[in-house]
Amino acid sequence: DVFAQFDFTHFKNIHLSLGSRVYYFSNGKYLHLSPRIKTQFFPESVFSYGFGYSKNYQFLHQLEFQTINSTDFWVISNEEQPPSSVNYFTTNIRIRPGNSWYLQAEAYYKIYSNLRIHSLTNQFISSAFEGGDNNRPFLFNNDGQAKGLEFLVKKRFNNFNISSTYTLSSTEIENRFIYDGEPFNPSYDRTHQFSLSSDVVLSQGLSVYSSWTLATGSPSSLFNRHNDIESRIGDYSRVDISLRYSHNYYVNNKAEF
Repeated sequence: DVFAQFDFTHFKNIHLSLGSRVYYFSNGKYLHLSPRIKTQFFPESVFSYGFGYSKNYQFLHQLEFQTINSTDFWVISNEEQPPSSVNYFTTNIRIRPGNSWYLQAEAYYKIYSNLRIHSLTNQFISSAFEGGDNNRPFLFNNDGQAKGLEFLVKKRFNNFNISSTYTLSSTEIENRFIYDGEPFNPSYDRTHQFSLSSDVVLSQGLSVYSSWTLATGSPSSLFNRHNDIESRIGDYSRVDISLRYSHNYYVNNKAEF
């Protein structure tokens, strides 16, 4: 890899980042260029907006077999199995109505080529290929797209910070061996995701952090893909609470619990 990036942040009304990465992968003799651009207009103002684009490649792929106990399994791109790639487009709006408030809305769109299906089960393998071809342990020639809207709100108090995020997203993949080429949702697709977190300072050196994550169910990896109705697992909910204490002693020593 050879990587170069130029950041232009001395302008008042625009921050601009330009970069590019050049890849050479000997297994298949791939030579690829990954350009990227990111801009933010009026970055220090109450209202700002920006956009970005990047092209990325992946040559090493980690796979997971849900019904098999094994160590990490990696697949290397070669002449017959080209690297995965994605064209990534983003745009955002940022609002700072005051020193203690921060709001952001961001939209993204991704176009995938040669995407890997990383997690498979025996049931999926037996029903995925036309003609009952069970000799292939994974799929590599997948194309697809992903799109989403992400919202972020932060509020800062004297001894209390709170933030919340919400994501509305969709991912679809196409493969000529599955559903006669019709698009389907991969196992990591979740339509709605919500999180709420807070950080409270109780006293000097003592703070408590809490978070709640809620997400709708992802497609079940065990269902028969020849059925007309896609089944999904149940919704996901998780709560985390942690207590932290730090104390400075002597000159450059610090203890944390």
